[in-house]
Amino acid sequence: MPDDARPVCVITDRVSGVPGDGQVPPVVLDGRDMTAYPGTGPPRARTPDHPAYVI
Repeated sequence: MPDDARPVCVITDRVSGVPGDGQVPPVVLDGRDMTAYPGTGPPRARTPDHPAYVI
């Protein structure tokens, strides 16, 4: 799938979880300091324009 989609990066919690041939750079969240960010996302209306419905 990464070969077909040609993403610019892959967001993951660990490097070993990245599929593909290693050509796509991972953004590893495990170990990053996330204390400056709230634990929940901002409220957003569920409409057909919502990102959850892109897929």
